[in-house]
Amino acid sequence: MKIRQAFVNAGVVAFLTVLPGTVWTKEEPNLVKEAINAFNGSDIDGGMALLERAIAEDPANGRAHYLRGIGHDAKREFAKAAANYEKAIELGEDNQ
Repeated sequence: MKIRQAFVNAGVVAFLTVLPGTVWTKEEPNLVKEAINAFNGSDIDGGMALLERAIAEDPANGRAHYLRGIGHDAKREFAKAAANYEKAIELGEDNQ
């Protein structure tokens, strides 16, 4: 199980390394930046907690919803991931 989680975390880390600046061009809110750093450090739960705070502060932050979807994917919570991806698409890239 730990090996599988390591591979999942590695996939999230590899994916997140290409995220900044690829789709969204506005400055990231600090909580979102911290969440990306947590994910890159394999701290999925810590990143998710930061994203919860970011979304509570700004429910229209599409990037936070998208990243929370990635976190749910990493935790194999696919229905929650899909809901977050849908919300991110609904909000669009202008609402980060």
